[in-house]
Amino acid sequence: MTPMQVAPATTDRARDRRGAPYVRPAAVQLGDRSAAWSVLLLLLAVYTATFSGLPDVPDAEVEYQTTSALVRTGRLALGGTPEARGLIEEGFGVAPGGAQRPGRHYSRYGVGQALAAVPFYVAGRVLALVRPGIERRHGESEAYGRPRSEYFAHLAVGWRNPLLAALTGMLVVLTARRLGVRRRFAWWCGLAYGLCTFAWPQARSTLSDVQATFLLFLAFHLLVKARECFARLGPPPTAVLAGAGLALGGAALTRVAVVPGVIVLTLVAWRMLAFGHKLLERAWGPEEVSPKHRFPTQALDFALPLLACLAVLLGVNYVRFGSILRTGYEASIDLPSFFANAPQL
Repeated sequence: MTPMQVAPATTDRARDRRGAPYVRPAAVQLGDRSAAWSVLLLLLAVYTATFSGLPDVPDAEVEYQTTSALVRTGRLALGGTPEARGLIEEGFGVAPGGAQRPGRHYSRYGVGQALAAVPFYVAGRVLALVRPGIERRHGESEAYGRPRSEYFAHLAVGWRNPLLAALTGMLVVLTARRLGVRRRFAWWCGLAYGLCTFAWPQARSTLSDVQATFLLFLAFHLLVKARECFARLGPPPTAVLAGAGLALGGAALTRVAVVPGVIVLTLVAWRMLAFGHKLLERAWGPEEVSPKHRFPTQALDFALPLLACLAVLLGVNYVRFGSILRTGYEASIDLPSFFANAPQL
């Protein structure tokens, strides 16, 4: 049998009586998935009951207004709502466009945050059509001295963080099981992460930290899953590797400050792939591994989505600000001066 025709195994030294690699069951079973879903639902209930709903700080309003402009106008430039006009006048969280975009202002925060919020924004606009009275009453109020707008869209976009934070708790359970933690302890790990760390206050807010955390941990979970495939003497599926690369690229698009973490996990992925394919070749022989499951191909499966996201980031930077290295974010973490300051600062 080839590695693609047999369930993966623990190690190339584990053999049954016939000399074939010993195959162990997958680490995650039906009961583990049920435990993970229970953590997801518990955390989502708590987070939904306590989340702030509308943007709790002006930074979050800037991120929301980018999503609003993207759906309404097809552009990332802020404008068209009372909140956007107020942010531009105050110069809070926005950066002027480059020479090719005069008079336009853009969010200083990651475009990935705005892109991921589009489905939530659309759902909020649908709710506004269903309950126009609530939407109208909200429009008659003010915040920070400015008229409010798009109540249900704000609310739906704000619910994105409770959902992603709860999903992160679910991934903690599944990752712990893949690393050999007993089911009941893995369940407590997920619940403790969600309720006994800063994850809960972050889930109540509407900032990009939660989305960036979710994407980084999703990438880590998928790399652990790929490692498990190698340990069971089977190549990881293309979807797992591509998903890990896409998650890392999405994290960089969401929050440029997490790029060091993206680099570290990329190096981990390269090392894991190199070691895993050496394990396969020792167990089965190079001729038994199909070309689409060999190291160069699987490395590209991981790298191409990541590189595509980074290309989008650089392209959007150039379109908005006239430089691929200008993000609009604070100078202390802008790419040209990323390492200009002391690490403790």
